[in-house]
Amino acid sequence: REVANSIKMLGKSMRYVLENTGTASITLRRELDYIETYLTIQKIRFGDRVNYSLLVEDDIVPENYMILPLLLQPVIENATVHGLEKRDTGGQIEVHISLVEEYLQILIKDNGCGMTEEELEQLRKSIQEQKVDTGGSIGLSNIQRRIRLCYGEAYGMMMYSTPGEGTSVQLNLPVKHSSEPV
Repeated sequence: REVANSIKMLGKSMRYVLENTGTASITLRRELDYIETYLTIQKIRFGDRVNYSLLVEDDIVPENYMILPLLLQPVIENATVHGLEKRDTGGQIEVHISLVEEYLQILIKDNGCGMTEEELEQLRKSIQEQKVDTGGSIGLSNIQRRIRLCYGEAYGMMMYSTPGEGTSVQLNLPVKHSSEPV
């Protein structure tokens, strides 16, 4: 049964990626459904090393907001691979979505190993310089670049981290309702 469920989740994930490659925007609901599928696969793979919660504030109806597709998965993958890699149990990834002033704010937090201020600054620098030889920051650099190209310089990604406590990545996006063009 677990193998069948895993194959079903993997197929669902692949279908989402294929359907949304080249798509300009999707509803927040569809992206969250994909993220839940992705995290379910990670939970199957890693057991108690990866737990998650998706929290959407009450004033947000995910079907009514549009975002770039495939925006959250690379951030969550980094949290899983880099943040929780040294945890044997109790790893937690939290996705929290809220409206803050004129932003749709998506906060992705992990309770992993975290980074020193120097490591965090190096990561920020490699993302801003869009270096492709740094391996782990390619996905984050692409996200930052996509957000800025599609929405403008006022929007983007911020990162915070504390050694031994975890890392937070905050995406600030414009509030785009499903009736508006992205």
